[in-house]
Amino acid sequence: MNILKLNLMLDAYYKDFEKNWIDEKYKWKEVEIFRTNFRKDCDPDQFIKMIKSAIDETSNLVASRNYYPMADLVNLAKLFPADVQAAINLLFDEDKVLLDRIEQYSEKIDHIKEKSGESNTAYAKDRRFISTLLYFRYPEKYTIYKYTEDRDFSNEYEIGIDIKKGHPDYINKAKSLVEILAAYILENRKDIIDIYKEKLKNTSYYQDENYLLLAQNIIWYATTCKYDVTEEEEFPVIQFDHGKAEQSVYTPIVGEKDKKPDYEKKAKESAKVGLSGESLVMGFEKKRLNDCGISKEPYWISQNIGDGFGYDILSYNEDGSKRYIEVKTTNGSEKTMFFITATELEACKKYGDDYYIYRVYKEKGEKKISWYRGKEVEALCNCPYTYAVIPN
Repeated sequence: MNILKLNLMLDAYYKDFEKNWIDEKYKWKEVEIFRTNFRKDCDPDQFIKMIKSAIDETSNLVASRNYYPMADLVNLAKLFPADVQAAINLLFDEDKVLLDRIEQYSEKIDHIKEKSGESNTAYAKDRRFISTLLYFRYPEKYTIYKYTEDRDFSNEYEIGIDIKKGHPDYINKAKSLVEILAAYILENRKDIIDIYKEKLKNTSYYQDENYLLLAQNIIWYATTCKYDVTEEEEFPVIQFDHGKAEQSVYTPIVGEKDKKPDYEKKAKESAKVGLSGESLVMGFEKKRLNDCGISKEPYWISQNIGDGFGYDILSYNEDGSKRYIEVKTTNGSEKTMFFITATELEACKKYGDDYYIYRVYKEKGEKKISWYRGKEVEALCNCPYTYAVIPN
């Protein structure tokens, strides 16, 4: 998953939330209308009236090929209401395997179509329409399959779900994509969750406790809307100087009452700040290499491979040799304390003067970078902060 790119898009979504909600809130209303009006065991003579009260025939949620799927289903139900009702109830039977009931539903629609004497395509078995019916019935479990949007979103943000046209397990693929996004938003984007919960105080909306509808709306937004993003790497670095720190100092605070740090919250905030700093350094390094006439690109190790190497970015020195950069970012001044891990220290010892710490900080609202290298980094690590203890 490309976390940086995803969060830039989510920042834009948050900014556009109110405007987006005005246009998109009908989705939450329509799901709730279906939940209120659909009755599995209604009298077949009342089936047409019931299904029309549950699903808006012109809704964008069931729109596909000029609304043919829903219109096709209604037309067939006018002729054979009991048969169509049985087909839909089969589709909704959670005691059966999902792919089996999709196939059996499609076969039943084909059979009803033959009985009707019509020879045109059975639009009522359109894949997106089937997924929409399932979503209306079980919005806490299913998602609406949209091949192009799902494929483009997975590829653009490197989610790792391979969306292929014609894949028999298309609904589960789409569901996995939405679940991954929903879980990420819940874990990392409290700003979006909070504003979303405010909207759901209106009980006429489906409450979306699993955030699947929110995630689907975000996928639609990301692949359909034009939105503005400002990447951190576009901020100018107006100063790149040798760091001023000469030693590490830690003064323990013992005995303070009622001070229980929220470590989880601090970790999330630090991760977001760190990501923006690494992005800034990536942009800075690209420009530095270009200015030096080096035809190589820096590589973002922590995002593309993972943490644990002791450095975040692999770049190059003026002579073309490798430069290993660990980024330390703060929203504060250069004097703000930062930490160097044992892994980072070992990487420093391994790579010597090719190892750099880039300290990204703010001064009068401007982004600046101070740097330390090789033996200087080792010299900073003279005051342990945590200790590894192995009991016998």
